[in-house]
Amino acid sequence: RVNAAAHSGGVLLTGISDPTPANLDGPTAIDLTVTPPPVGRLGSIHVSGQGRSIAVANDAAYIAAGSAGLRIVDVRLPNQPATVQPAEPSVTAHTVRLSGNLLYIASADAGLRIADVTDRFAPQPVATLDTPGSARDLAIGNGFAYVADEDGGLLVVDVHTPGAPVIAGSVAIPDGAYSVAYRAGLAVVGSDLHDL
Repeated sequence: RVNAAAHSGGVLLTGISDPTPANLDGPTAIDLTVTPPPVGRLGSIHVSGQGRSIAVANDAAYIAAGSAGLRIVDVRLPNQPATVQPAEPSVTAHTVRLSGNLLYIASADAGLRIADVTDRFAPQPVATLDTPGSARDLAIGNGFAYVADEDGGLLVVDVHTPGAPVIAGSVAIPDGAYSVAYRAGLAVVGSDLHDL
């Protein structure tokens, strides 16, 4: 099992071979190069907000920290992770996903945001798409972003041209769309009443 996020003000970077929960009191990195991976911490760091979602590219961990916005942690030295400043606290970040050098952010009432992370520690804005609801989660596949947009339902956003995302279609979800997973032409959406 790999734990990716903790809601205790930090992010836990860990691999655990034992299925019992680890102490999730802050961000932590664990060496996964040994088999089976041991339970133990390499390092930890406190970040503002809640670690709702994490995407990792090379030596950068991008953290959707809820109302604390996007946070970036330098994990080049796993035993000494470091917060990269400036963070982007101005917009809520519920979910982050990476596709190549692009970071997609479900940003609640700010909609879908796309940033270029070619420079891993200095994301550059590419585009923002205002969505009809509140972007809570997203999945990326085949040139589309599938956005769980709360009362806006499931949005299918064409991101073939990342600088000009366009809503290509939508599906109403009666109890709101809060989470989404996508694989091979199938999107599964979680609603407010815990239905799929």
